[in-house]
Formats: sequence, structure tokens, C-alpha cells
Amino acid sequence: MPLFFMIGGFFVKPLTRRALPHYLKTKIWPQLKQYFAYGFALITVSFFVERHTVTFSLRYVARLLYGGTLLNGYLSAFWFMTVYLASLVLFSLIKGYVSSVAIQAGIMLALFGLGTSYPNATAIFGFPLPGNLDLVLLAMPYMFIGWWFFHYARPLIHWHWLGLAALGLFVLLYVLQASGQLNFLLFMKSHHLTDPLLALLVPPALALGIFVLAQALSHISLSRGLVALGAPPYRSCICIRQSATAWKNSSHRIWSYGWLPVSYCHIAC
Repeated sequence: MPLFFMIGGFFVKPLTRRALPHYLKTKIWPQLKQYFAYGFALITVSFFVERHTVTFSLRYVARLLYGGTLLNGYLSAFWFMTVYLASLVLFSLIKGYVSSVAIQAGIMLALFGLGTSYPNATAIFGFPLPGNLDLVLLAMPYMFIGWWFFHYARPLIHWHWLGLAALGLFVLLYVLQASGQLNFLLFMKSHHLTDPLLALLVPPALALGIFVLAQALSHISLSRGLVALGAPPYRSCICIRQSATAWKNSSHRIWSYGWLPVSYCHIAC
């Protein structure tokens, strides 16, 4: 899931309090309408297909309205949208009032440290926060990393050895984890992570490898087929849609092949 937030951070622009109402109306509210529309649609379909009771379905409606960790089953992935939109607004406001990239980085490190200093919202408040909103403490730093990468480190996607290095890192971590020599877990929805430092460093490193691989795939003969295969199931995902548009406008093609990172991360979440 950190990959989604990194992609979503690519195109964040400064936002001020004066422009906030218009931003909420034109950028955030349409996505929230999709959140509720798709959620209600899934609940309705499940009601008829799986023959749930009215009480069961109404409970799922209540969970959809509250969001966050209460979402499970066919609504499990919906937690991402509320955390993403909240993180997008807050990160945009920070950029609107803090122009120094170095200070922004310091703020993000502090937020990530705060976000990893407690087990979960229930441990502090006695109940999960609506929409998992405390996860913005983890999501915003990932968004900042994505924003920094897009604006300052895009040439790295042409360094193919970085893709091999990321693959080697993945294999090493897998072997260490499987052998019991490493305990590295990162489940954002449940706010469960076992190593804050690895949680900060490993996802960007692996994401960079995915970016490099996606860019390399754009030059193979099957690239058009891969785009056709991967695009339809995920067109409604806001961050991928924004990514494809922005990279197209920038005369880059890497995010036309978003099927690669999205497919595996969608399964993982």
C-alpha cells in the first residue's frame, strides 16, 4: 500500500486556506461520492447475490459510513480512499505554507515517527478513528517521498541496475523473513508494523525497482497488450488515473504500465 500513496504524492500542489473550499468541492467531494456509490453498489449486489439479511446489510452501510478498520470483506480495500484523500489535503496545505523542501522532509520524518510510536488508535482512544484518519501520519511521508521522487529523481527510472538491486533486496528480505532472522511486517490498515526504520526505507526502495521495471516494459513489443490488459480493472483508482494523465502530459510513458505495481499491491492489500 505505500506504493499507492507514493504515486498519489507525485502531483501534489501547494494549497492555501483561501483555496481550500474550492479544492474540497472540485477535487475531494467527487472522489467521496465514488467511495459511497461503489460501496452502496457492492452492498446492494451482495444483498441479492449472497442473500444477506437486511440487518446484516445495514450494518455494512454503517461500516461504510464510519470507514477504516471496520471495513472488511468486499469493502476491505475502501479504507485507502479516506486515508488518501485526508493525506492529500493535509500534505497540500503543508506545501502551501512551508516552501522549504528540507523543512517539509523534517516535518514528514516527525509525523512518521509519531505514527509509529503507538500500536493503533484503539490503544490510545479506546476505539478506531473514523476512516482510519490517524494513518495520515504514515501516508503523508510516503506521499512526500513520491512527490520528491517525481520532481527530483525521475532519471533514476532509466538506471536498470536499480531494478536488479531492488529485486535482490526483495529476495534477501524474503529469505531472512522466511528463515526467522527478520521480523518485518507492515500492514497499514491495521496500523501494524514491526520495524519503523525498515517501514520507512524498504517500501520506497522496492517501489523504485517497480518504477524501473515498468519503464523497461514500455519498450517491449508487448507493451500495448500489457496496457490493454491492466488498464480496465483499475481505471477508477484516483492515484493511477492521475498518474497516467500527468506522465502523458510530461511525455513519459512509465505510468501507462501501471498494471504491474497496481495488480500486485491490490492483491496484497
